[in-house]
Amino acid sequence: MKVLYLFAGVALVLFLFRFGKRLLMLLFLRKVGRVALKDVGQRAVDKQPDSIHLVQKNHAWKDETAIRNLISPIQTLGFQDAGHYEIPEMPQLVLQFLFKKDESIAAAVYEHQKAGTWIDFFTHYLDGSSFTITSLRDRGLQKRRQKQIVHAPGLNSGTLYHRFVKERPPGDMKPVTADSVVKMFEDAYAADIAWRRGHPITPEEVARVIQTSRVDPKINVNAKLK
Repeated sequence: MKVLYLFAGVALVLFLFRFGKRLLMLLFLRKVGRVALKDVGQRAVDKQPDSIHLVQKNHAWKDETAIRNLISPIQTLGFQDAGHYEIPEMPQLVLQFLFKKDESIAAAVYEHQKAGTWIDFFTHYLDGSSFTITSLRDRGLQKRRQKQIVHAPGLNSGTLYHRFVKERPPGDMKPVTADSVVKMFEDAYAADIAWRRGHPITPEEVARVIQTSRVDPKINVNAKLK
């Protein structure tokens, strides 16, 4: 599942903006600054927990309209609700899972206090690989070889689903249920952050994050989902 583009990636974007987009770019252009940027990226990753634990809990969405625009189209396509969850290790984030059992597809709808709302569709395979399509913009961060992610901002969730089905690679897929999706999510995060700790963020990655960032640090993917 994408899962999370990864949460550490979103956190990195927010963390970097505390230093100022212009300042970071100026640092990148200087040799000594590249070391500083690498340190900034590493500090962002170091702030992330090694594992997360989802807790099922109904919550009130801050932007109910945006969430409804993400969920309603896929409910009509046969997706079933798999519960609302919070993550104690990431208190600013809440999410809801949906799944389509006959197609081994899960969806995660997220709301973050600073990053806004977005949706992922994902399938996990028995060989340990995964395929995800997300409404988040690509920030240019490296990803695990086993994790294939397609970024498609600007598409509504129904169109995103149809694109997912069309582009998803064939293979032996893990079954998806309301219970299994939670473990899949937690395991994927643990694998992602473990990989990221062994592959330090480079100055080039930081520069790509800067270049793909707007003046407003929020990751607002709602405007084009109408």
